[in-house]
Amino acid sequence: MKILKSSEGFALFIAILVMAIIMLFVGASMLLSRVDTKITSNFKLETQALEVADAGLQHALAEIPKGYDFNLICGEENPPPCDLLSDISFPSAPGFSYTVTVESNSPELVLVSTANGPNDTKRQVQAYVNRSAVDFTSPGALYLPASSVDADFNKANNPGMFITGDDTSYTDSDSDGWADSTSAGPAQSAQGVAVINPGAKTDFLLGLEVSNFNLVQGAEYSESPSIVPSVSTTTDIFDVNQIAVNFYNNASTVKYLDGLKINCSSPCTLGTDASPQITYLREDGKDHIHLDGLVTGSGVLITEGRTHLYGDFEFHGIVVNVNIGTTGGETHPEGEDPDPLVLKENAKIFGTVLIGPTGGDQSITMKDDAKIYYSSDAIKEAEKLCPNCFPQPPGVFAWIDK
Repeated sequence: MKILKSSEGFALFIAILVMAIIMLFVGASMLLSRVDTKITSNFKLETQALEVADAGLQHALAEIPKGYDFNLICGEENPPPCDLLSDISFPSAPGFSYTVTVESNSPELVLVSTANGPNDTKRQVQAYVNRSAVDFTSPGALYLPASSVDADFNKANNPGMFITGDDTSYTDSDSDGWADSTSAGPAQSAQGVAVINPGAKTDFLLGLEVSNFNLVQGAEYSESPSIVPSVSTTTDIFDVNQIAVNFYNNASTVKYLDGLKINCSSPCTLGTDASPQITYLREDGKDHIHLDGLVTGSGVLITEGRTHLYGDFEFHGIVVNVNIGTTGGETHPEGEDPDPLVLKENAKIFGTVLIGPTGGDQSITMKDDAKIYYSSDAIKEAEKLCPNCFPQPPGVFAWIDK
């Protein structure tokens, strides 16, 4: 056996110590690297979860219809808290899902969006929501939020009736109430006819018939390879009856509540472009509203009950038609056909036409040269008469990462 000299033993000790220190540093580096990788992975998951929670919030906002308050968001007999969206998977981030809960709906709506992901990842965002004060936008030249539609059109003699969702500006150079010329408006095209129910779309198309498909134009209208009319379902759902009631209760509204039947041989006006007005007409339960001859108007026109717009009638703004009984009056016998809106001869409307009740049965007849033009200019001027009368979308005014 060789006995190491003292210097040789010390050198060996130093070599072993150095190797141990190096191994310690290598092990610590590997450990720290694994920890850093795990921290990075967890941070990525946490970030993804926050984004998923925000996506859930945006989904919830899209699900809330336009309106005035949030009292019915959980249902009439189901006060908060309640789930608005439950365990929705998020395909862009596999393994993640979100649930959105209504914590409170009065005085403001409070939503909590919870995202769950891999490795027990969980993030929440809380949002305070109110109604956004934005310009009212109708989804179509004609809005039919019906469960079923009785649509009747003049199918003979090459009808001149026409509905277009292409934005149209009009010029009344001599201020006589009638448009002297038209041009393309500044807004994007809306639907010619917007419905909320596929069955109502089918009803409308059956009433229109294939030979007349070119008479309804606007967004998504196509002529090739075959004519596709601008008639489409929309997710933009709001209560047309409530709009009528809001205008009925407006202090500046001009009301005719015992029916109105006129045939004007000289111009009759229901507001002018320079001085638009809110006009509310309610049939008397015995005979329909009848505006015929030289009738012009501007602003907002609400008709409650059977309504016939004939002759050279022309209106600039928003026309709302609802069934009798919405604000009072003598209702029709149960089972009777829904109160029709009839546009005939040379009747023209620039703006939008909204028919109620939302989710009910509706009826419209258009014949001869009757026309409806979507006009953002006319809608904007009409809205100024009572901005709060129109439903507004939800919007977030405060957001907290819980």
